[in-house]
Formats: sequence, structure tokens, C-alpha cells
Amino acid sequence: MNSQALRLSKCALVPTERKAPARKTTPFAWLISWLKVRRDRRFLLSLNDAQLKDIGISRSEVYHATRNGR
Repeated sequence: MNSQALRLSKCALVPTERKAPARKTTPFAWLISWLKVRRDRRFLLSLNDAQLKDIGISRSEVYHATRNGR
């Protein structure tokens, strides 16, 4: 229970997990991240269907793959 916080409920103490503090994203860091995603998406969309199949994604999965990772 060391890694868990305790919160008081109506009946008893209930263990809950601690949430990591949110990272502060500066506008500059956000812009750099967006530019990298855009670059990767453009690159993948420039490949033909056979090349995309070789790396295991389809053209319709390019957006998800670049935004969320594989």
C-alpha cells in the first residue's frame, strides 16, 4: 500500500492509485510535436500501398499510427 494513496469514503478507507502530475506543455514544445507528427504523416502518405503493407499499416491507419504510435 506504499504506492497507493488512501481516500476516505462513506464506509471506510479505500485504496486508490496516485495519478502522476500533468506535464506542463509549452506552446513551443506543442508546436515541435505537431510538426513531427505532420512530417511523419506526410511521409507515410507519400508511400504506395505495397510499401505501407510492408510496414504493416494501411492508408486508412496512417493518421492513427502517426498520432498515437503503432
